[in-house]
Amino acid sequence: YDLGGGTFDVSILHLDHGTFSVLSTCGDTKLGGDDFDCLLMNWADGKLAGGGWAQLRHQLRAAAEKARIALSQSLGAQMKWTSGDGSVCQRDINRGELESLIAPLVQRTLSACQTALADAQLSVAQIDRVILVGGTTHTPAVRAAVAKFFGQTPYTALDPMCTVALGAAVQAAILTGKRRDALLMDILPLSLGIETAGGAVSRLLQRGTPLPCRAADLFTTNVQDQRLIRIHVLQGERYLVDECRSLATFVLGPLPPMPAGIPQLEVRFEVDPNGILAVGAVERHSGQSAQVQVIPSYGLSQRQVKEMIRDGILSIGEDVQQLQLIEMRNRIEFDTAAVEKTLERMGPRVSAAQREELKEIIEGLRGMMEWTDAEAIYRSLLFFDKKAKPLVEQAMTDRFRAATEPSPKRKGPAGKRKK
Repeated sequence: YDLGGGTFDVSILHLDHGTFSVLSTCGDTKLGGDDFDCLLMNWADGKLAGGGWAQLRHQLRAAAEKARIALSQSLGAQMKWTSGDGSVCQRDINRGELESLIAPLVQRTLSACQTALADAQLSVAQIDRVILVGGTTHTPAVRAAVAKFFGQTPYTALDPMCTVALGAAVQAAILTGKRRDALLMDILPLSLGIETAGGAVSRLLQRGTPLPCRAADLFTTNVQDQRLIRIHVLQGERYLVDECRSLATFVLGPLPPMPAGIPQLEVRFEVDPNGILAVGAVERHSGQSAQVQVIPSYGLSQRQVKEMIRDGILSIGEDVQQLQLIEMRNRIEFDTAAVEKTLERMGPRVSAAQREELKEIIEGLRGMMEWTDAEAIYRSLLFFDKKAKPLVEQAMTDRFRAATEPSPKRKGPAGKRKK
């Protein structure tokens, strides 16, 4: 439980014989002791705290911080600062008043703790120890709230002001090989995937996966004779491209001409212990490959990560509806193109009435591409499949016959007869 001067973070770890595995993290980049001081400033002099001269605000902020620190050791404190006319202002404050002011902020930290527990799929009773980190955790109200939430007295044998420095020193010793009895295993803060047809996101690595990690999946094309494949790497908890964070884009190719659905594109994600993501792709038939390397966490604050997770949870219903529409539209595009190609290949073996009926249905289906009723599109696709079934069966029969009938024997050139 890390409450510093400007930020708050909570991390849930599993410790096993020197291995520290991060199960989940959460926090708020705009919550800390500075926010406690701002509340004290407003309480002491609302007008000055809302504006005024920079030097006077600096004096008032310093007085608020001094009083807050003093109230961690005593029941009362005094704030002193100089007003705009040069006179000295003074306000007395007791610990109870401070605790009333900061209660909503302390509750925000506990909400983050609850989120971290949910992400780790743990209950409060499963937490063995709570370690306080950061100078603001000296505040008695914070310690009391944490103790009540977790049902245990927080661990304070290490000075909360020094724990970050000590932890950094230990990690440095691990990275340089000077210490081999400990290992820190971090987790992915957000899910990683690639863009697929229609603007959907296919995830390869889920949020919360321990580092290092790797995953691979197979994809194909839905365009005839596609020569270049654009691979768009995304990060986030939504299932739609426009709602996720773009990490990188690279191109695989050129590929030899192949029918839609034939290319086998293997995409590999690998995240090393430092959080660096390497993405590789190879088309199995041609052997063409490409790769890119990115740092997923670059440029993201803890608050942004938390907001992306929350948006993903709140928008799951909307995303599922959009994914259904994308799937139906992709089916329209692929199925109608396949039937048109079969009609062209079979030529006069298809009756004029059957050909005209299928063309009318295809035209109607393509007119539904902008519809937002996935159920109606699905029913229309079932009707199309039923009408196209005889055509598809005939095409399969023709292919089977062509593959099984013996080829006619070719006569070789006549040899010269010996005299």
